[in-house]
Amino acid sequence: MRPVAELAERVRAERRPPAADKPVVAAREQVAKAIGDTLETWGRMRVATVEAAFHAIYGSPLVQALAGLDGSETTLRPRPGRGPEQAAQIARRIEELRGRIAEGGIREAAVRSVVWTGMAEGAADERAFETIRRIRAELPQAVPLAAFKPALREKFLVLVIDEPPAVEAIGELVGREPERKEQALALVQRVARATGEPKGERAERLARIEMLFGVAGTAAPPVRRAQGGKR
Repeated sequence: MRPVAELAERVRAERRPPAADKPVVAAREQVAKAIGDTLETWGRMRVATVEAAFHAIYGSPLVQALAGLDGSETTLRPRPGRGPEQAAQIARRIEELRGRIAEGGIREAAVRSVVWTGMAEGAADERAFETIRRIRAELPQAVPLAAFKPALREKFLVLVIDEPPAVEAIGELVGREPERKEQALALVQRVARATGEPKGERAERLARIEMLFGVAGTAAPPVRRAQGGKR
């Protein structure tokens, strides 16, 4: 290998750059320039192709509609969430329910009493629901089940929104039909005792209801708000 190394050193020492006017040099420069131009042209074509594909896909009205976008001047469908109109609607509903706290008679008093007593435990037992279904027809001025369910829901919302006034109004509702208060109170007591003898806050609430219905006995403590919200 030593002769090869010596020959390489000799070639390296005697090597000279070719003259610029030689045909080989001119051909090499032309080939290099052609390759560079080709690569640059291919790069521009690739960028243009990707850009065209992007606009063709994401510029489609269908894709924009699915993404919640629109390039036109038309009004877009609002995103899900509580907007000003929904907040105003909720506020109106709250005021409507507050305005109906003192509406009704003995039936409304009985339903509100059942709901408020059951809210003491934060959940209703299946036996209590079954008792409510059985005694629904016994309520004064009984109504069909389809109308009874919304009544229960409304009484619950009234108590959630403004509990103390809603509870105090029970006495006023009872006073409009005093001849029926014993029957209505008996139904309330049946529901309250459907899961066993009331204890703790449930017993206190039942005693409060009995006082509002005008049953003789010691006065129950005033309405209390539960921690973390209204009950």
